[in-house]
Amino acid sequence: MDIIAKHNRERIGCLTEESYRKRLWDHLPLTDFWQIGPGIERRLYNLGLYTMKDVAYADQKILKKTFGINGELLYDHAWGREPVMMKHIHSYVSKNHSLSNGQVLPRAYNFEEGLLAIKEQTEVLCLDMSDKGLVTDLVTMWIGYEGKEHYGNAGSSRLNIRTSSYSYILEHVEELYARITHPEMKVRRLGICFCNVVPEGMEYFDLFTDYEKIEKEKKLQSSINFIKKRFGPNSVLKLMNLEEAGMTTQRNVQIGGHSADAHKSDYSKPVRKGGK
Repeated sequence: MDIIAKHNRERIGCLTEESYRKRLWDHLPLTDFWQIGPGIERRLYNLGLYTMKDVAYADQKILKKTFGINGELLYDHAWGREPVMMKHIHSYVSKNHSLSNGQVLPRAYNFEEGLLAIKEQTEVLCLDMSDKGLVTDLVTMWIGYEGKEHYGNAGSSRLNIRTSSYSYILEHVEELYARITHPEMKVRRLGICFCNVVPEGMEYFDLFTDYEKIEKEKKLQSSINFIKKRFGPNSVLKLMNLEEAGMTTQRNVQIGGHSADAHKSDYSKPVRKGGK
């Protein structure tokens, strides 16, 4: 996608194992390839491996010793192979279930803008949980900073109840963000994960839970999901989504983090008239 599809008119990329080797074995930089960041690139360079062709003919034992299981994946990737079949994907059952949302921001965000982005991600995941009939009792978060590719912060917050309530979960998210994020540093990467997600029937509350408020929010989230499915993901928005740093309206029209149509300009954020 990044190397081929972005650079042709149709925005579609198609490769066989043979054409992959012919077109991409000598492609540089290596960081253009899936799952190869600057750190992995440097480690490959230290092994004398500068292209995917070099990786393809490298000693598999050395790759596995250097990168662990990822060394095997890197070797298959270098040959243009995908050993995992659809039957394997369909038969896979995870021991732990979670929902996550992460992104690389379009520019360096300050502390307040980063908080806005993480609030948007929280809303997306809460609506996703509500739509799937799931609840959570554990939130984790990770933050990466501008110019600090290997430096960031991560943390978690255990909820007192198990729920999909946006307002309740948001309180813990805001506290967690304030706790782990350096206020003076510029945020460039962030993500959030709801862990231990289970069916809604397994939710629980404490003595201080406003049960009626939770039930009202369930109905509201269900209604929002219904409207979005019928009229499009941007049919219902919060004011925060229209802020300059908001990303929801743009991400709603992306596929796998990429613009669904690079030629259209009507995917920009709505313009509010008569005010700032």
